[in-house]
Amino acid sequence: MSSVAANGPPGGTPTRPPSRRRWPALLALVLLLPALAAAALWWCLQHEAGSAWLLTQVPGLRVVGAKGTLVGDFAAGRVELALPRGGVLAIDGLQWQGLRLERSRHSAWQLRVLVERLAAARVDVQAGTPSPEPLLAPESLALPFELQVGSLQVARLQAAALGETPLHELQAAVQLGAEDGTAHRVDGLSLAWGRLRGSGAARIGTRAPLPLQARLELTQEGATARAQWSASAQAAGTLAALDLQATLRAEPLAAPGGRRAPAQSLDLKAQIRPFAAWPLGDLDARAQALDLSALLDGAPLTALSGEARMQSRAADQPAEVRARVENDAAGRWNEGRLPVQRLQVELAARPDDPTTLDLRAFDAALGSAGQPAGRLQGQGRWARDGWTLQATLDALQPQRLDARAAAMQLGGPLRLAGSAPGAARQTLSLQAELLGQLAARGPARDVRLKLDAEAQRGADGDRIELREALAGAG
Repeated sequence: MSSVAANGPPGGTPTRPPSRRRWPALLALVLLLPALAAAALWWCLQHEAGSAWLLTQVPGLRVVGAKGTLVGDFAAGRVELALPRGGVLAIDGLQWQGLRLERSRHSAWQLRVLVERLAAARVDVQAGTPSPEPLLAPESLALPFELQVGSLQVARLQAAALGETPLHELQAAVQLGAEDGTAHRVDGLSLAWGRLRGSGAARIGTRAPLPLQARLELTQEGATARAQWSASAQAAGTLAALDLQATLRAEPLAAPGGRRAPAQSLDLKAQIRPFAAWPLGDLDARAQALDLSALLDGAPLTALSGEARMQSRAADQPAEVRARVENDAAGRWNEGRLPVQRLQVELAARPDDPTTLDLRAFDAALGSAGQPAGRLQGQGRWARDGWTLQATLDALQPQRLDARAAAMQLGGPLRLAGSAPGAARQTLSLQAELLGQLAARGPARDVRLKLDAEAQRGADGDRIELREALAGAG
């Protein structure tokens, strides 16, 4: 009687387990799926319909009027990207040419993106609501890819930090992940802001402590009638602790048949701590013969020389500012000059409460060296709920400040107080009790002026309250 093997078919051949027959197919499928996904992605990047579909898959991104492919040449009428805490980045007229993908030179597993030209007609940056949490310095700025833009061009850049005047004609070459991924670079930077033209470069390391170097040079389009000037600034250190040096030099233009004025200069050194509660450390500024009219349209003619110094020890201790400035070109306001020949100021503010500023003392010698117009001394305070100023006039002669003023001499105390700039109802109060002499016509006569008044401006209109007014002469 024959027997059959218990564990196999007749003939003794064992049965192959089904799992062993399927594993090569499963392995092939595992290897094939990423390849198919990569092929599909590559197809999308190189075809207009696929590129448009990919853009719709990016969270917070809205693209209008897309044309072209993401790899190669692309353009869009408008692009909007949602930023954290309600911010928005809006780009009009976005376009790029010659975008291609390569393997990174320093890592076989990283991608390198190269763009010949990236341009935009307008970029608007609307920052979101500030975070209640303190801003912390990053530990690393390394990216999982490299980006190289040969030519970045932005016709107009608007952001709240720039005020009402946008940047325009911005150009640069940008490299993210440069130097084998150890740095980000901006080279060949050029821009315009109002009448200012700037150029510069910047480099920041991607690894702690994030070393940073940056420089910027500024010139003014169309030399003013008084001087041709230029300025430069350099920052060096780390992202969390920067030393800033800035200089301004102006070469006054000689008037026809006249003598060239002395060279003007402004030198500034400061310590910047961007992530600290009080970002400004010690500051030292020095000026020599500085003419504001050569720098700013409509500013008076000046020759300011002096220094200002700020010292900051800790967040809970007052930062102190002391400044002394002399004006060798003082004169009447109606003559286009500043009627202040000397000014000394002492300020203090706690870094952990930047909304409060104490004006500990100020002392201004008015008029000019040839025609002194008196003295103004006092102190004040700026706080979240408003500001105050107490001052004393000594032998003030308004006609020497402006020839259109009355010929008199006044002295005495005065007090000004006002609401915070953002208050719903704006108020300004004035109390003064001044004594002096009036010499406009005939012999000098004693005068007395006492005033207590308040002005208010709100949604319901303007209101002036005159509590007391007394004027007498003779």
